[in-house]
Amino acid sequence: MGIPGAQPPWDMVMNSTGQVIFTVFVIIPWVALIALAVRALLRDRQAAPMLFLLGGACSIVMEPVVDVMGMCFFPLHGQWVGLETFAGRPVPMFMWPVYSWFVGGQAFLLWRMLQRGNMTGRRLWTHWFTAWGVNIVLETPGVLMGVYTYYGAQPFNFWGLPLWWPAVNATMPIVAAFLVHMSMPYLRGWRLLAIVPLAPMADGLVNGGLAWPTWSALHSDIGYAATYPASLVTLGLAMLAVWVLANHLPKQAPASTEERVQVAA
Repeated sequence: MGIPGAQPPWDMVMNSTGQVIFTVFVIIPWVALIALAVRALLRDRQAAPMLFLLGGACSIVMEPVVDVMGMCFFPLHGQWVGLETFAGRPVPMFMWPVYSWFVGGQAFLLWRMLQRGNMTGRRLWTHWFTAWGVNIVLETPGVLMGVYTYYGAQPFNFWGLPLWWPAVNATMPIVAAFLVHMSMPYLRGWRLLAIVPLAPMADGLVNGGLAWPTWSALHSDIGYAATYPASLVTLGLAMLAVWVLANHLPKQAPASTEERVQVAA
């Protein structure tokens, strides 16, 4: 039947060494993307990359919601608290850079491809699967070192990371990129600041729209008999979302100038 009435492991203690290692681990890609954003701001007078990173960081406000609903827990004892909006469910400091680069940074990279017109439906699927893999690489050290844990009747939880979570998480930067891309004709001057709230909006839309079947099953007290089928529905909804967006993209990227010259010759 699973784990009825599952509760967070309140007595869990944060692995202090693991917290240091994981914090450094997640800061590395963040610093690299900040450098890219600063270069774009100074050299090209382009503020969008920095705004994407800021919007991604603001998406951390969704973390307590998804933690409670999706049964993820950060130890209270020994945690470097970065945010606490739900009493008793603080979010660690390292989640600020994680959200900044995973949601905002990846959304920016995809948005840039959309703006350049070289994103295709097939490439979008590749991007989704790549983001899924990035999420697995990102989270696996954290759960193995005891920096945080998932509890309850989590489906497809083979080594501590329920694999339905990365499917949802990988969709967040994609939706954020599309929201900004479709809004760009209207984002001129100060209106470009709209990128910042659009990122957490995408986070909320994706989690609410895709994860709700698994959330409901996890809190049903039925156990694995409910959570496994529900997680497959969540996966199906995630793939449906990517499919819908992919259908708005060309099947082939436009030919480059060099290719057009060769064809003409």
